[in-house]
Amino acid sequence: MSKLLLEAKEISVHFGALKAVEKVSFDIRQGELIGFIGPNGAGKTTTINLLTGVYRKSYGQVLFQGNDITAITPNQVARLGIARTFQITKPLVGMSVEENVMAGALFGTAGRNLSVKAARQKAAECLDLTGMNEKRDFPVSKLTVPDRKRLELARSLATDPTLLLLDEVMAGLRPKEIDESLELIKTINEKMNITILFIEHVMRAVMSISQRIIVLNTGQKIAEGNPKEISENPQVIEAYLGRKYMERRSTDGE
Repeated sequence: MSKLLLEAKEISVHFGALKAVEKVSFDIRQGELIGFIGPNGAGKTTTINLLTGVYRKSYGQVLFQGNDITAITPNQVARLGIARTFQITKPLVGMSVEENVMAGALFGTAGRNLSVKAARQKAAECLDLTGMNEKRDFPVSKLTVPDRKRLELARSLATDPTLLLLDEVMAGLRPKEIDESLELIKTINEKMNITILFIEHVMRAVMSISQRIIVLNTGQKIAEGNPKEISENPQVIEAYLGRKYMERRSTDGE
């Protein structure tokens, strides 16, 4: 069995009377590719915000490579080797595509001893991988939504992460673009040896590449297992997948 990378132990956050995430626990092992699904408002992005220090936890603990990171800040999390993208893209406005990715290189795990020249080289590698190298001189304000998502991914990769948390990087993409994104995610996981937890609503994407899937609903974990187990779980079908998904699977002969 692969090495335990991250442990989330009953992590919770309450906004007044609203329990946005309530005692959610799961483990992530080195090399895994994990789907993270659930209805809108289930608490998926909030959970990533808890793991990365964006939100202060009301309760619970997070361990990364055996070290307690429960109370550390987002910049400290990035330096440890956890990178993330945002559901609503957050480029550094007023800077070029290349400069955005260089910022990731300078402030990630490699940034401790990285020169500007080395950061530019790291940015070039990540932009090439994500198909954005030809647009490296573009101001981010000129990018389309799909390109902004690729930029988010490139900037996250430039931090040289051990664990990558992706928040709906395929949202709004056309079918061909989704297929390209799937191949890229698999490449990052298998060839770059980066562990990935990804939030996604495109079920064919989740089911096709996930080794394991975690399901949230109303801020609580309701299921965890391989794609087959999740697709047949009555509670998941009721809360999220729905009858239409099951009927489509039956029609497709799955």
